[in-house]
Amino acid sequence: MNAFSGGVVELSKKAEGALAGTPAVASATFTVLVTCQVPVVVQTDTAPGDETLATVFSGKVDIGANETIRLDTLRLPVGARCFGVETETGGATRSTVTPSTFADAQPVAAGSPEREQVLTIAAVNTFDAPVRTGALPSTGVGSVGAPALLASLLLLLGGLLLLAGRSAQRRSRAQHS
Repeated sequence: MNAFSGGVVELSKKAEGALAGTPAVASATFTVLVTCQVPVVVQTDTAPGDETLATVFSGKVDIGANETIRLDTLRLPVGARCFGVETETGGATRSTVTPSTFADAQPVAAGSPEREQVLTIAAVNTFDAPVRTGALPSTGVGSVGAPALLASLLLLLGGLLLLAGRSAQRRSRAQHS
């Protein structure tokens, strides 16, 4: 059996949701940590035949929205499984990566090195419009509150004092004439 059957990884990124088509999302860079592991049997004098996972690749891959990247330089051995974890979501509301664990990933099957077996990792980010709960943020007159009320009352009081002063002047003139 050929231990290296030509397995390669293909990472795809999809953006969806109400804000997925915005320029900010279209130009964002997302980072997915891609890990490929293969089960191996470790032979020691004290514990013969213990199985463990050996990491054959682990690296961060930068990808844009609605893009697919093939890791062509990575050749995987039979039994290797690859999975991803998104480390930079670009501000997404939700983010999922499939597969996200070794157990969920498909293994590289025995085959010939001339025919590549593609292991796919799909990352999906959802960009929803912000949900407003409760009262809307206050703008305009409502946001000035107490200072505006105080200023209005002071203006009213000032106007009343002016009227009272003029009235007193008229009475004083009328008495002296």
